[in-house]
Amino acid sequence: FLTMSRQIIDRRVIWPPKIKLVTPMGYLRDSTGNSYPRDIGRSSKLSNGAVVWQFGDTFSHNFSGDFLGVTDNTCSVGSVQDPTLSSYSKAANGSLEDKTFNSSFGDQILTPLLGPFPNFQGPNAKNIKLWPFSGIVEHSCCSEFLRGWTFYELSTYEDGSLETDIQAVVVAEVTHQNRTGITKATLAGQGDHQLFKVNEPRFGSFCILQGEENYLYAYGHLTPTKNVGLSRVPIDRAASRDDYRYWDGKDWSKVIEKSKPVFTTMQHGQIFKTDLFGINSMYKYAFFGCNSFGDSKAVLGRGIAPEGPWQMESLDLKTYALNKDKTPFQYCFYPHPWASNEKKGDLLITWSEGGMDGNVIAVQLRFETAEFPT
Repeated sequence: FLTMSRQIIDRRVIWPPKIKLVTPMGYLRDSTGNSYPRDIGRSSKLSNGAVVWQFGDTFSHNFSGDFLGVTDNTCSVGSVQDPTLSSYSKAANGSLEDKTFNSSFGDQILTPLLGPFPNFQGPNAKNIKLWPFSGIVEHSCCSEFLRGWTFYELSTYEDGSLETDIQAVVVAEVTHQNRTGITKATLAGQGDHQLFKVNEPRFGSFCILQGEENYLYAYGHLTPTKNVGLSRVPIDRAASRDDYRYWDGKDWSKVIEKSKPVFTTMQHGQIFKTDLFGINSMYKYAFFGCNSFGDSKAVLGRGIAPEGPWQMESLDLKTYALNKDKTPFQYCFYPHPWASNEKKGDLLITWSEGGMDGNVIAVQLRFETAEFPT
């Protein structure tokens, strides 16, 4: 029989973390088999079980392999059952008539999830990129659809140049239809729709998180550094600049200039609630991403709260590229905990290899775990 003295055992990833097994899973794929080199690869599992993938520059090809053009932000819909497979046509309901939806058919270039930005007044206003690094956080749902927020980094470039200059952070409302999978995004906010401007911290463009007490937490680089600061806002008010509060190192302030970093020198990544460190652990939040040194190094972190304090450790993970036209380093490292068995120390991750024919590579990690009495 059970006695009062019997200890409860909690299994958790050891710290500092150690990778026990790496299982390559190839590229993220489109269900049509068509060729779509792309980067970023942010996933968000919605409350209806659907998985929405967001990509950056996406290079469309027809079934003959001919290049059709590039789209700066695209969206596809997948499922938990096959985590590396998704469908542009499902996100668009297979429609060719409605140009606001994506399509994977014929000789048509994919249309962006978030369309043109006609009201931008700034340098190179006709050459705009909207890149989706944040992921999606739901704010409401009904029997027919789900709605959430996603943030975009707005950049511009000169004609003929590959270099971009970040100009603003904008927020969009995403609507996902439960029955069809159709997914759309529309700009939110007032006036010029620029939630945070060129010389301000880029809150929301690094990642976002649904936290406790119905807050949305928005992380972003504190310009001009790669140090990451944090803001929060009531989840139904994410498009309202006046409702944001900023972490000043001790408390939440109304003054954006008082923002302090919660961690430093990170380029890309995602924070998520987790049981990786034990069901009864004080560390309820994890970070997975890459540093800002351009050395293709992955980082795992653990935190007590969204604002930290955070402990970060570089991982002994050998990243690689599968394509020929690759960049000197890998980037856009992201976790996908919805496809992972955290109790066993598993975490599905992806990174982007870059280049004109580069894509997003998936790998299943298994971290070493140990049993601890609680």
